[in-house]
Amino acid sequence: MGKKLMYGALTLSGLVTLMQPLTGSVVHKMAASVFLVLCVAHTIAARQKLTGAEVGLLALLLAAFATGVPALMQGGMAGAVHGVLGILCLCAMVCHGFVRRRALKKKERNCKP
Repeated sequence: MGKKLMYGALTLSGLVTLMQPLTGSVVHKMAASVFLVLCVAHTIAARQKLTGAEVGLLALLLAAFATGVPALMQGGMAGAVHGVLGILCLCAMVCHGFVRRRALKKKERNCKP
């Protein structure tokens, strides 16, 4: 899978996951599962040693995924925890993308003669 295709699939599945109020819980669960698999594939494809922040981001994503089932069954406090973790994941992933993109641009500028 090409990088652009993987990033596009990550973005699309992430956006569909965020549109849970519009799409419903079944589509949300399927998109979240695809997003989790793509995140793990992205981690493997990057072939870099993970920093502490990236390990934390992956752990946060897994925690948000794990709290989804109790949130669906019980609602209430479990739903609130799942929502907060989801928002934290979103913010952390945006920061991750921004930092990585900026680092890649800087690396490209330094490599050109």
